[in-house]
Amino acid sequence: MQNIPLSDRPDYVTTYEQIVDKANRVKALLESRQIRLNPASVLGQLMKKAAALSSEWTAGEQNPSWRDWLFSALHVNRICSAVLGLSEDAGAQEALKRVASNDMSLPLHNQSQGKDAFFEIELADYLLRHGMKAVMAEPDILLKLDTGEYPVACKKINSIINLEGQLRKGGRQLRPFNGAGLIALNVDVLVPENNILVQNTAAEVNAELTGLINRFREENRIILQKPVAEQDCDGILFSITAMTHVEQMRPQVNYYTQIDVWTLGNANPDGQQRVFSFAQILSQAMKARRDAPHQ
Repeated sequence: MQNIPLSDRPDYVTTYEQIVDKANRVKALLESRQIRLNPASVLGQLMKKAAALSSEWTAGEQNPSWRDWLFSALHVNRICSAVLGLSEDAGAQEALKRVASNDMSLPLHNQSQGKDAFFEIELADYLLRHGMKAVMAEPDILLKLDTGEYPVACKKINSIINLEGQLRKGGRQLRPFNGAGLIALNVDVLVPENNILVQNTAAEVNAELTGLINRFREENRIILQKPVAEQDCDGILFSITAMTHVEQMRPQVNYYTQIDVWTLGNANPDGQQRVFSFAQILSQAMKARRDAPHQ
C-alpha cells in the first residue's frame, strides 16, 4: 500500500462583504443558467443569514443569532467559492441544479443529492485551482493531462456502511475507461457533525485530518484494496474537509481540506504510474500555492 498525503491551505476571505458578493454572483450565475434558487431552500437561507451578519458587522451591532450567522457565512463561502470556479463549465449544469434545489447542510451527514453533486463541483474546482485542466464530464470529472484524458469518479460516503457499494458504483463508472482513473471518496463523515477542529497551527490540522484518513483506510483495508487489486481503478483519492479554528491562521475560523491519494504498490504497474504522475502534478501545484503570498 502506498499513499501520498497532499494538504492545502484554505482560501482567504477578508470581509463578510466579500462573502455576500460571492453569494450575489452565484445567484446571478444560476439565473443566467436558468436554474432557480428558492429563497426558502437551505442555500437560500444560508445566503440570507450571511447577508444579515455582514450588515450588522458593518453597523457595529451584534444580534443574538450572530454565531449561527457566522457559520452560515462560512458555509456560503465554501459553496460559492467552488461554484464560481465552475462558472464557465457547461458540464456543471446538472450538478448546479442539484446544489440549488437540495439540502446543503454541509456539517451534517445526511444523504443529499445536493451534497453529492457539490463534492463533484468542489473537487473539480480544487483541481482547477491547482493548475489541472478539469471539466465536469463522464464519469464525473475528466482531467486533461499531458499523457491524455484521466477520469475521476466521485463518491461521497455518508456512512461507513455504504462504502463497499459506493466503490462498486465508482468502478462501474470507470469501465468505459478500462479501469484507468481514480475513485474519489469524500470522507467528511469522519468528522463529527457540527464539530470544529481546534488546533494551534495548520500543521496540527494536517496531522489530525491525515490521521482520520489513515485510520479509516486501515480499518477498511480489505474493502478499499479490492477495486484497486481487481483493476477497477488505478487508486483512490480521499478528500476530507472540516471546520477548523486555527490559532495561528487568519482568519482563524475556516474550512480546511486534506487530500490523500492512495494505490497498491504490488498491483497494476501502469495504473500505479498514472496515480503517481497525477499526485506529482498536484503536489507541485500545492507547494507553489503555499509558497505564494496570501492574496
